[in-house]
Amino acid sequence: MNHIPYPTPSALFDKAFWTVLHCTLAWSLLVQASHGQQAANVPALTYYLEDEPIYTSSDSQKPGLLLEMVRSIQMQLQLTANIKFLDWEQAQALTQREPNSLIFPLTQTEARKPKYQWIAKVFDVPVMFISLEGSPVIDRYEDASKAQLIGVIKGTPQEARLKIMNIYNVYAVSAAELYEGLASGQFNIIYGAKPEALYGWGQRAEDQALRFGETLQILPLWIAANHQSNLIRIDDWRLAIQRLRQSGEFGEIARRYFGLY
Repeated sequence: MNHIPYPTPSALFDKAFWTVLHCTLAWSLLVQASHGQQAANVPALTYYLEDEPIYTSSDSQKPGLLLEMVRSIQMQLQLTANIKFLDWEQAQALTQREPNSLIFPLTQTEARKPKYQWIAKVFDVPVMFISLEGSPVIDRYEDASKAQLIGVIKGTPQEARLKIMNIYNVYAVSAAELYEGLASGQFNIIYGAKPEALYGWGQRAEDQALRFGETLQILPLWIAANHQSNLIRIDDWRLAIQRLRQSGEFGEIARRYFGLY
C-alpha cells in the first residue's frame, strides 16, 4: 500500500508564501489598473483662447504670459485642461455656454459681468492710439477720426469704445494680424494696449519705432470662467496667483514678455 506523504512544515510555509505573494501581486496590478482608469477619467477644464503671441499662444516655446501663468496654477492645483485656440468672439461664446471652461485674458466690463464667473484680475493695461515713427502722435479720439484707417482687435472693449466715440474708420482684425497690418500700411494707426504693442512689435524686429499717445482707457485683465464650473474653486485660484507673485515666478514671466514688474 502506497502512503501519501504529509507535507513538511517547510513545504507548507513555501506554499503559503507563494500564495500570498501571488495574491499581493494580483491586488497591486488591480489597484494600478484602477488608478490608471481613474486618471484617464479625471474631468478636465477647457481653455478657450485666441492664438496670439503675447498672452496665449500655440507656440510651445513662447506660450504667452497668461498661458504660462495659468499652467503653473494648474500644476499647483493638480488640474487637467484641454486648450482650444479660436477666434476671440467664438472663444467668448463657447466659454459662456460650456461648463468648466475658462477664458483669459478677458476685460471685465459692465456688459460682460453677468456672463461669466470672474476668478481673478491679473493686471491693468493702458490703452491709447499707437502710430509709427514719423507719423503724428494722436492723443484724442477727435484726432483719430481724421486718420486714414485704424486697426483694432475685434471683439474687444477697444473696438467697442471706438464705436461709442463715433469713430467708424476702423478695421477690426485678430490680435495676430494687428501688427502685420500696421507694418504693411493696411492701417496707419492702431488702438491698443501699450505693453502688448511693445511686445508684439518687438517680435517683428521692425526698424521703425512706435509712438504712443495719451492713455485713453485702462483695461483690467481677468481670468474668467463659465458659471457652471464645479471644478473651479475661486479661493484656490486666487491663493495660487498670490503664491506666484510672492515666489517671484509671476514677475519673471512678466519680464520675459513685457519687461514689467
